[in-house]
Amino acid sequence: MEDVGPARVHTLRDLKEEFDRLRRQEGRRQGAGWLSLDALTAPVKRHRGREVPRSTLDNYLSGRTLAPHDVYEAILKALGVEDTELRPWGDAWDRLDEARRTPDKGQAGKGPGVEVETPSPVRSRKALIAVCAVLVVGMATFIVIRALSPTVSVEHARAGECSYGLAFRQVAVRPQPRFDRALGMTMMIDDGQTVYGACRPIAGEPGTETCGVGVVPMNPWVQVRYPHEGWIFMPCLALRP
Repeated sequence: MEDVGPARVHTLRDLKEEFDRLRRQEGRRQGAGWLSLDALTAPVKRHRGREVPRSTLDNYLSGRTLAPHDVYEAILKALGVEDTELRPWGDAWDRLDEARRTPDKGQAGKGPGVEVETPSPVRSRKALIAVCAVLVVGMATFIVIRALSPTVSVEHARAGECSYGLAFRQVAVRPQPRFDRALGMTMMIDDGQTVYGACRPIAGEPGTETCGVGVVPMNPWVQVRYPHEGWIFMPCLALRP
């Protein structure tokens, strides 16, 4: 069996290499040396619930384009990845999606699907420390502000609730305040969407990577009721005045 490692995925080229390893691994399980594109089309359709065009699927597997999250998970399941193993693969997707939406200046204007050069480990650690520091300060400021002014007059908001906008293009609403991708989360993909929910985080869990903010000591969750009922990771939301 090959050493397949989603933690190594930082670019689309990395993802293509891991897909190749999975295709060889699953191919051997099925008595072949390689799982062909034709052999993948049907199981991807079964796991996703609708067909992915053959040429589009080839683009995803070849690392030319990052697949949407639902197609990405369907590909992984078709390649033999169990539900219990999806979480680190989901973190890899988050990294690629964040890199795609915030490319380096040198990559600006080169179009979608262009890989962003992976920074050195030293720069990565420094950047991660800086992001964590900013996030922790932001969390503290947010909680202090909400404590000083716990009610916000917002149309349609209930007592003790606030309105938010999505801080990222794609945000997950989860039935429980956990980063468990097997919970049947609802994806919201609309920067202008208004979300109504609690005015302050009311649950948390140990640090996990999501929404492109990196690993933090404690992840706060806001309970929301509209447009979907559930829980959203606080840095994924932008408080509306």
